[in-house]
Amino acid sequence: NTVELGLAIEELGISGIEVPRPIPGMAAPRAVVLERVDGRPFAAAAHDVDAEKAAAALVGITIESALTRGVFHADLRPEHLGVLDDGRLALWGCGTLGFLTPDTRRGALKYLMAVLSGDFEGQVEAMRLSGAVPPGVDVDALVADLAAAEALQPMTMLSGGQQSALAGMRQAVTLLLEHQLRPPIEVVLFVRNLFALRALLARMSPEADLLAALMPLVQRLPQLAQELDV
Repeated sequence: NTVELGLAIEELGISGIEVPRPIPGMAAPRAVVLERVDGRPFAAAAHDVDAEKAAAALVGITIESALTRGVFHADLRPEHLGVLDDGRLALWGCGTLGFLTPDTRRGALKYLMAVLSGDFEGQVEAMRLSGAVPPGVDVDALVADLAAAEALQPMTMLSGGQQSALAGMRQAVTLLLEHQLRPPIEVVLFVRNLFALRALLARMSPEADLLAALMPLVQRLPQLAQELDV
C-alpha cells in the first residue's frame, strides 16, 4: 500500500507530504519496517502544518489519486500522520488502500459533475455505472426525491461553504440508502474521505476550507471526464 501510494504521489507531483519507503527484506503480511522519518505526531503538532500545502497533499492522495489513477488512501486518521520541521506532512501509515475499477472511476467522476451541475438523473446514472443500483429500484422516485432536497441544490451547496457542501453530501447518502442503493465499499470509502479531510483540515487551521482545497481539482473535472470518456 505504501509503495502504491508513493508512486501515485510521484506521478501526480504532490509535494506537501513525504512517504517513507519500506526497507527491503523487512516486510511481511502482518508487519513492515519503514525508513525513519523524523517528525512530531499530527495530534500534537497540527497547528505547525503549512495548511495550504497539506490540504493540497491530502486531497491529492485521496480524491485526486482516486479519479486519476484509481488508487487512493482510504483511511485518513491523525495517527497516520506526522508533521515535519518544514511544515510538510509525513505519512506514517497506510493500512487501507482503495482501488476503483475503470467503471467505478467513471461513475465517481460523473457523480461529482452531476452534483455540481444539479443533474439529478445524472447522479443516479453515475450510481448505476458504479454498480450501486440493484434491480427493482424506483429510479423515477429517487430522482424526484433528490431534486426536491434543498440541501442538494448546487447554489445551496456552493454558496454556503464547506458546511453546506458536506450537508448536501450527507443528504444525498441518506436518500440513496433510503432507496435501497448499495454502493460498493470502495465508493463508500471514497465519499468518507471527504468528511475525514474536513476533520483533518479543521485541526490544522480554523480557516482551512475544504471547498477551496478541492477547487483546483474541480476545475480539472471536464478534462478528466474527456480522458475517461465520461
